[in-house]
Amino acid sequence: MTIEAGLMLKYPTDNMIQNAYKGKFIVLEGIDGSGKSTLARELRDFLIKKDFDVVLTREPQDRDLGKRQDIMPRERQILMIEDRKKHLVEVIIPALKTGKIVICDRYSLSAFAYGKSEGIKLSEIREWHRMKIGKKFIWPDLTILLDAPTEIAYQRLGKKDEKGYFEKIEMLEKIRRNYFILSLTKEFPNVFIVYADRPQEDVFEAALNIVKKQLKLKI
Repeated sequence: MTIEAGLMLKYPTDNMIQNAYKGKFIVLEGIDGSGKSTLARELRDFLIKKDFDVVLTREPQDRDLGKRQDIMPRERQILMIEDRKKHLVEVIIPALKTGKIVICDRYSLSAFAYGKSEGIKLSEIREWHRMKIGKKFIWPDLTILLDAPTEIAYQRLGKKDEKGYFEKIEMLEKIRRNYFILSLTKEFPNVFIVYADRPQEDVFEAALNIVKKQLKLKI
């Protein structure tokens, strides 16, 4: 994947705070069909077997938000951020306070990758997070970005013959490119790419090695 001119966008994360709690915060990101949910379950099951206390969660908490066709992209983003604040306050922060490992399927990096693909400025998304979440906006200890070719990801979703296939592939590719570019900037720390176009056991092994090394888990 190449980085196109003009797409390396700076985004200062000065309104994000480091996780100061006892627990660890792991996020899995990537386009639909990249394998996030499968990997999240595998990591949870492995860590539980190693006697870690794990909470598996996902965003948005309101599952209908991403499917609604009656709202514009900006309105959807704001609703997603409000959903994220509720998620942080009610699920993520309480778990981290008690020393649990939180594994989250999607988090704020999705907002920037998807929002940019819909023509929303990153500065707008940043400001919405600042206004809606404020000092509760915790940046993950580790984000694993699963990168899979869009055609493979779409086939995994079972939608190869769906109407509008090529238009949807094009949009997925925009989102994938945004994820990739954002992951390379220092403004989005602790993001590691795992290539997901290979056998699942290889994806899991690569992700687990990153988790063990970056979080210094004694496994």
